[in-house]
Amino acid sequence: MTWVTWAPESVSAEKYALLKECYLQKVKRNPKNANVTGNTAGFCRYDDYKLAQKLYKKARKLAADDWRWSSRLCFFYSYESRLKNDSKLAQKAYRVGNKCIKRFERVPHHRLQVFEIITHLCELALRLDDSKRARRYVKELKYADFSFISPYVKHYYKGLFALKEGNIECAKSQLLKFAHKKGHLRDFRLANQLLELGEVQTVLECLEICLPEVYDENKAKLVAQWIKKLKKGQKIKLGFPRTFVSPLWDF
Repeated sequence: MTWVTWAPESVSAEKYALLKECYLQKVKRNPKNANVTGNTAGFCRYDDYKLAQKLYKKARKLAADDWRWSSRLCFFYSYESRLKNDSKLAQKAYRVGNKCIKRFERVPHHRLQVFEIITHLCELALRLDDSKRARRYVKELKYADFSFISPYVKHYYKGLFALKEGNIECAKSQLLKFAHKKGHLRDFRLANQLLELGEVQTVLECLEICLPEVYDENKAKLVAQWIKKLKKGQKIKLGFPRTFVSPLWDF
């Protein structure tokens, strides 16, 4: 199933409002169709997250066995809690996400979706400095059988958690394990935090290992420039220009 894409920023507010009304009318005409309701929620822009949450709740009620609506509801609660730094909203995200994990973790063709939920909840716990939950989700990423999907992710989050606990050596080790597992250069928080702590050599080694895996020519050139600057002793902050931003996944 293909997710309905939300209206891009290039679409004016007026056109977006008209399109949204068309979707909502379709929901009214198909009150028992979970796909119509859920896809309408997926169309909503993020400043309409309250409406999206309402629609995802309805879609989940109509199709309780469909992982999509529970997982998206979890993501939206997570987004709202991060937006407002609200621990009560975070509890909703944890509750919905944990139920979804428990329900679908043993279904083979849903392993990727469960993996995404665990990653999202781990991110939320780290953002809100919830060490107990962060430790739990890092452990779940470590021991879950998801190596065929993203074998490097568990190392990245273990590294972030290690820094939260002040364990620099573990963070360095995990960054290099991330690189050796062919981790994709997308999120540079761990590397940038290590640079701030003076761990230049570890970050250099990571970048050199990952560089051959960067298939975008412009990004590869940028990584090569970072390597040169770091070798010259220059202070830099790593990060690619953002061409796409989703508040649900903008870690």
